[in-house]
Amino acid sequence: MAPAVAIIGSNGFLFQPIVDAITSDFFKDKYAFPLRVLTRDPSKAESSELVTYYKSDYSDPSTLDDALQGVHVVINLTSPNLVWNVVLDAIVRNNVPMYIMSDFGCDGRKLHVKSYLDFKKGHAQKARELGVPKVVQIFTGLFQEFLVKFGTLGPNWQTGSATIIGDGNAPVTVTATRDIGLSVASLGYRPVDEIPEFVRVQGDMKTLNEIISIYMKVTGKNVAVEYDSADVNSLHTLADGNLMHSLKILAANPQTETFNFPSTDNDFVNPGLWKWSSIEDGLQEAYDGMNPSGVLRF
Repeated sequence: MAPAVAIIGSNGFLFQPIVDAITSDFFKDKYAFPLRVLTRDPSKAESSELVTYYKSDYSDPSTLDDALQGVHVVINLTSPNLVWNVVLDAIVRNNVPMYIMSDFGCDGRKLHVKSYLDFKKGHAQKARELGVPKVVQIFTGLFQEFLVKFGTLGPNWQTGSATIIGDGNAPVTVTATRDIGLSVASLGYRPVDEIPEFVRVQGDMKTLNEIISIYMKVTGKNVAVEYDSADVNSLHTLADGNLMHSLKILAANPQTETFNFPSTDNDFVNPGLWKWSSIEDGLQEAYDGMNPSGVLRF
């Protein structure tokens, strides 16, 4: 029997790519439909034969039970907050075999200073201690769309400038949301004993200097680059709460392996089913769709 899926949260960047992936020709025959999506206000969405929306009232944990009964996997797409504890209790209460956490991004396992990743790491530990049969953390590096549209790690495409911590030669893992969605779909239907607890996927890996060069090649525009060497050794500041600055510091410190994946699970997740999107692919797609004001878009 095809496995049932419950998705927590429908407003994030990954919701539609994951739904599109599960319902794609690659994976549609692997899952039971409709997908069960828990959201605070299901009246804002329209259920169909592929997706059914359930109301989630986290002040009343029992409201999660209807959607979670009999599912094979729960995919959490909500931002880190205390609601995760309610979700986790419901997963345990309903004997869900697999929990794919909302841990898409940096791999913090080798980061041994306080940071914004601590909440995720603590939640994963708690889920395993509570006996969830398989807790899956999928590390993706930076979302390609964030890098392409906003720069995020230093470049500012709108101003044609970049301030980079370090020398810009540290490799950075970047993955498009489409590829993340397909990766989740590739894992979610499998037996729990076939799935590793930690999964690294990588659409592309380039240094920031290389990314800026690709941008200039694709757009024909120059980028004025400044390098800040003072903050390279500032890992101790990650607990200060400035997320964007923290990401730049992590990108400049490849020894932490947060953004620099020395190995991946790409072949396990994607044994030749689809082509991973490169950074150049993403920049070219955004440039082809550039609006008249010169802002990259998708």
